[in-house]
Amino acid sequence: DPGMLFVFSDESVRSFWMKNTITPLDIAFARANGTIVKIWQMPPLTLRTFSSIEPVMFALEVKQGTFAPLGINEGAEMEIPETVFTAE
Repeated sequence: DPGMLFVFSDESVRSFWMKNTITPLDIAFARANGTIVKIWQMPPLTLRTFSSIEPVMFALEVKQGTFAPLGINEGAEMEIPETVFTAE
């Protein structure tokens, strides 16, 4: 299934919410080196914020329930193409 990768210009603590989002999502926050530091399951339409807890450069959102069956958990590594760091 498709997902959405958010790429930030630096590492910082990030927070997301689900206002106006009707589909439940999983979100994985990752450092610049690709290490996933926090995963949340986010219910639809909530104003609650879901924090990365520590500084991260990436946030990956996918349909809820995608990560667990694939064995993707906190501490796993995302493979980040070098072009992500050189794109303008």
